[in-house]
Amino acid sequence: MQVFWLWLRATLVILRNPGGIFSRFGTIVTAVVAGLLWLQMDNDQTTVSDREALLFLCILSVNFPEAFAALTVCMYFGSLSLSFSLLPHTLTNNDDDDVMMMATIDPMERGIYQRETENRVYQTSAYWLGTQLAHFPLQLIAPIPFLSIVYWMSGLRVDAAKFLVFIVAVVLSSFCANSIGLLFGALLPGQVASIVVPAVMVLLFLVGGFFLNPENMADWLYWTRYLSWFTYTNDVLVTNEFKGESFYCKPDQYQSLSVNATCAGTMEVVSNTTRTCPITTGQQVIDFRSNDKIPIYANVLVVFGYVLLFRCLLYFALRFARPKA
Repeated sequence: MQVFWLWLRATLVILRNPGGIFSRFGTIVTAVVAGLLWLQMDNDQTTVSDREALLFLCILSVNFPEAFAALTVCMYFGSLSLSFSLLPHTLTNNDDDDVMMMATIDPMERGIYQRETENRVYQTSAYWLGTQLAHFPLQLIAPIPFLSIVYWMSGLRVDAAKFLVFIVAVVLSSFCANSIGLLFGALLPGQVASIVVPAVMVLLFLVGGFFLNPENMADWLYWTRYLSWFTYTNDVLVTNEFKGESFYCKPDQYQSLSVNATCAGTMEVVSNTTRTCPITTGQQVIDFRSNDKIPIYANVLVVFGYVLLFRCLLYFALRFARPKA
């Protein structure tokens, strides 16, 4: 019963904050603009880097809003004018692990949180589960319109299975970002968390494999890429998009290779020029950044594991952390 009433209360918070809902869907405008910029890409040489950039843009545009949403509107009841006296008696008990969960909020709402914590009205486990169940549908659905618009307008692979993999990978990564926001929001004071979370996100983003080829990273830093869910998500999207794809060269995109040889005896110099197309298969793109070291399903499982890890750490942060306003 505790889980049900906490789920209900969290749902009422969401419904009474339409601005928070609409802000999650605000990226639809960005999706249309991106779709127009990358409108129906061709398969010539210039679109190889364009596709890579678009895939990483999708990750960026979905993950950062989710992290900030976790810091501002998720997992707190401070703005809900609902008295505890109206809730069933089943919510109350005297267990030591009763606590109120919240992300980063303003000092007044944090004060409400601290007073309600002293009342010990919820079990941590019930609150942790109830509020996550309430926010799950919005977190799941919100990125899909953006991703769908960008995918089909830009001319990425016209394949239902590849589109499904694309959606699953990016949405799952957004749960990682949301979990990080919730975790630091529960561990740290509001102003500190609002600084730490963007910094952590940027650092993880930099080692995610798009801005720098992993093979060029210093040996003592190479391991950091495995801490970033952006690495695994980017590998999924690149492999999913480029595997089995072919590319061609426009007349001005061929590269010329000249070879000069001197014949023995006659000392005659023979010159031969060959025109080649640099990238003809998507596998060349995948091999360049080593995006297929592990299969797509394994990358997805790793990201899912990170989500579970962060959510479990969130429970312990709620159970034991007492950040001061």
